[in-house]
Amino acid sequence: MCFSHRSFQEFLVAEHLTGTEALSISHEKRSETIDEAVSQFILYGQNPKVIDTWFESLPGNGKRLSSTYINLFCSRKEIYKILERRIADDVRYQDQISVITVEEVGILGNLALSKMLSSPSRLKVVQFLRRLLVTGDKPTAALAFHYILRIKKTKKDWINILEQVLQERIKFQEKVARKNDRVAHRIVLGDDAILKKIVCDI
Repeated sequence: MCFSHRSFQEFLVAEHLTGTEALSISHEKRSETIDEAVSQFILYGQNPKVIDTWFESLPGNGKRLSSTYINLFCSRKEIYKILERRIADDVRYQDQISVITVEEVGILGNLALSKMLSSPSRLKVVQFLRRLLVTGDKPTAALAFHYILRIKKTKKDWINILEQVLQERIKFQEKVARKNDRVAHRIVLGDDAILKKIVCDI
């Protein structure tokens, strides 16, 4: 195998990140380190399954991660299978705020925009993103809305979506409020200004 000086450096970075001793490296540090070239060495190297291991601690990471890093997870069908189970579990609890995280929404949204999924799987993801507009907390609902707009594309589509969602979200909030303490409920869901702001900014 022949390397340029630059690509050899990136190869070494990928080898270090995928080594077993590197599991303690934070997602934030990996995200800062992995560029497009490094990600290609990871994906097509000897240990791409390490990405699945990284995913186990990704949800709830709480740090801003690069799109290149998030796209690594979108490249693994095994991770979609994990997320498919998470979607099924989440849908079972109709009267609860979704526990799907922002990182998982980012991966699902990118998968829906890619050609990796079959048409039925893609439709399932889009339907779930639509559900998150109602049941997600503010960050996940906002990100789900971002991906729905990219998928739907036309202005007419997103105006119809917004009208339906705001009505459903109010009903959902009322249902959750009846089951939980109203103060705690308001802290978790807040108002829907964030969704309205996204639409105004388009």
